[in-house]
Amino acid sequence: MKKPNILDIILLVIVVILIFLFIWRLFGSSPSLEQIGLILTIFFGLITLESRLNDKQISKDLKNIHSVLLEIKEKIK
Repeated sequence: MKKPNILDIILLVIVVILIFLFIWRLFGSSPSLEQIGLILTIFFGLITLESRLNDKQISKDLKNIHSVLLEIKEKIK
């Protein structure tokens, strides 16, 4: 099982806050649209940051695979 990192936890908290704010807005009309917009901006910013971190990991994995393939190619020659 994958250990959750801090970004996953923050993302989950923001999703819960967003759901709460939307329900509150529907029934009580208390939070302003600017507050909801701010939370959405933070939410999408964290999603972007997390995807960039995953891309870096994928890039490292591909470089490792490439180096292994080069070693195999050299051994075959």
